[in-house]
Amino acid sequence: MIAGDLATYLANYLEYQISLVGLPVFAATCGGRIMHMMRNVNKQDLVIAISFRRGLRQTVEGAQMAKARGAYCVALRTRIFRL
Repeated sequence: MIAGDLATYLANYLEYQISLVGLPVFAATCGGRIMHMMRNVNKQDLVIAISFRRGLRQTVEGAQMAKARGAYCVALRTRIFRL
């Protein structure tokens, strides 16, 4: 799971919930960790990229790197609602 800025809270929450089920999950929430984690993914891995609006550069580049390495990628784009 990769995310940056405000999406890190959502990534950490999902990491915790998925780990309760017993699945191996890792959240990369800063630029360096995203790049290091994406170097090790392969076609047996699922990468979930979470971002707001157009997407943070580190998240988008991490997802592109994962796709190039053959990982299955899912992108979640969320919105901030103003009240």
